[in-house]
Amino acid sequence: MFSIDDPPVNDVVFHPRPEGSGTAAGAISTETAVDGAVVGGDLHRNENSAVLMLFFHGNGEIAADYAALAHLYTGCGVSFWVVDYRGYGRSTGSPTFSRMLADAESVLEYIPAVEATARIRFSRIIVMGRSLGSVPAIEVALHYQADAPLREPPVEVYDLVPDHAPLVRPRRCRGRAHEPVAYLHRADPEGSEKLGHV
Repeated sequence: MFSIDDPPVNDVVFHPRPEGSGTAAGAISTETAVDGAVVGGDLHRNENSAVLMLFFHGNGEIAADYAALAHLYTGCGVSFWVVDYRGYGRSTGSPTFSRMLADAESVLEYIPAVEATARIRFSRIIVMGRSLGSVPAIEVALHYQADAPLREPPVEVYDLVPDHAPLVRPRRCRGRAHEPVAYLHRADPEGSEKLGHV
């Protein structure tokens, strides 16, 4: 019987890669101290917004990969903070599921330091996860009542969180597609917006 943190599981699930030297152009480098390691990230500021999007990227990606896309997020009216996992990018240590979840909470608790660095007081935090990043995004959303849109979750997470994540509503594609789709729920149930699919 395997546990979720056993090396054979981690070897299959996680695909860390280091970042080259330097910080992404236009980004503020962040380093969050976690239990026995440092989690790196890149903050792309929107000086005109008090909204922060905390973004957990997909597997095999690193924070620096989002440098070319950051303007799409900041252009939507948010400061965009993409963080790595242990062993990814500039982060130290080795990734496991348990560490990834604990580190996500540490990253969230580090937001006051990010505010001081960015010289912005955030009034709203949006947590977003893509693929593997959906796992820590759900963890943060469940414990901190954050807004959590999911993009391409790695598993069918909707059955796990129907009562705990009011912003995420399960839907099935009609017709030939049978993949789960993540929706951002608005006050009007008929006004749901499709975010992405697996």
